[in-house]
Amino acid sequence: MRRNILREIGINYVLNQLTKQGFSYAIQNIGRNLFIIIGVGTPRKRVKIKASSGFNHILFNKNHNFNNVDFIMIYVYNENNPTVYILTIDDVKRYLQERYDANGNLLFYWLPKKDYKQPQFENAWHRL
Repeated sequence: MRRNILREIGINYVLNQLTKQGFSYAIQNIGRNLFIIIGVGTPRKRVKIKASSGFNHILFNKNHNFNNVDFIMIYVYNENNPTVYILTIDDVKRYLQERYDANGNLLFYWLPKKDYKQPQFENAWHRL
């Protein structure tokens, strides 16, 4: 499945689930980044959605700013049983790995599948 289609499916699924869970939210689009702002008034929570076919690790570019988001939601596509893993930014930072080229230059960050696919993160809407 093409990455942009998977991302759109993931965003729509997450928004649908937030509505079912009774959350109010707004969508904020900044450049190529789409954020979901959960809550009215304060405190608000800023969420970034990543999507995966379930076979891959989650990639973040080397310039990713982890300071402007509270949660990362990872939508894993499965036609019969889609799953959303909900991690705080501290969870993400704890498990994040770095990839370097042969000259020691940072290429990207990645979140191993084994680290985000944990029961405490799976469909953990209560964490919001």
